[in-house]
Amino acid sequence: MHAIAIDFGGTKIEEILCSDEGKILYKTRHPTGADKNSSVVISNIAKVIADAENFAVKNKISVKGIGISHPGFTMPGGKISSCENIPSLMGVDLRKELEKRLPKYKNKIILENDADCFALAEYKFGSARKHRTKNIIGVIVGTGLGFGLILGGKPFHGSFGGAGEFGHSFFEKPTKTKEGTFEGHASGPWLEKRYKIFGGSDKSITIMNMFGSKDRTAQNVIELFYDDLGKVLSYVINMLNPEVVVIGGGVSRSIDYKRLRKKVEKYTYKTHMNGLKILKHSISDSAGALGAAVLVFGDV
Repeated sequence: MHAIAIDFGGTKIEEILCSDEGKILYKTRHPTGADKNSSVVISNIAKVIADAENFAVKNKISVKGIGISHPGFTMPGGKISSCENIPSLMGVDLRKELEKRLPKYKNKIILENDADCFALAEYKFGSARKHRTKNIIGVIVGTGLGFGLILGGKPFHGSFGGAGEFGHSFFEKPTKTKEGTFEGHASGPWLEKRYKIFGGSDKSITIMNMFGSKDRTAQNVIELFYDDLGKVLSYVINMLNPEVVVIGGGVSRSIDYKRLRKKVEKYTYKTHMNGLKILKHSISDSAGALGAAVLVFGDV
């Protein structure tokens, strides 16, 4: 069994053709065109799907359907209800529009939020697989702070498709910016901003090398980062009591997971830490597309 799956955001569309065992047979990338109107964006998505379809036909591969990982939320009826990185898609029924361009796949296109797809990929093929868990929280720590919820072995969307937006909750009094949000305290941009606010002057300091730096200001910023991320994770763990938390995103490569766990333990209800695993992701940046493929295979 095979699926065409894509993961798109404000910059690129990544596309794969993969088997139900997670083996990627074809992979390509194409600009999203997020600054263009919705028709252009949808046409770009349809084009990369058609390219994968041509590859499948040429190699006599049967495709069950199309999975799409996107940076927003889908209402039960199929409309995109939130998509900050691509404003032109707000309110668009992406499934319906793609079916017009790809009639062969009518009723065979599935849409899912990218953080949920990340969690699905790690659940089915990655770090959470060997733990045989049905309750996993996927956390993407990068330019933002995203959460994917797999509860009872299935993605949890809430009533209107927007469950898991913990990053937009506030540590502090709400403002018009993200300054006081969880995302504003535990993401890549926060590290750079805090370093400057705290008086850091070493221009060679970056988000990634800050973690191992001997610069005193950088060390102070990283300590606060671990403390804040520990608090955020504790809120989610106390609320949902998962068996596994898998962390991905660009910043995840630099995290000391033993140090993070100590911070989580500091703020989390003790019984919820029994048996809880906090793990680094094991799938590359194709996790979003692989997670979308899982939906096509009907494994959740």
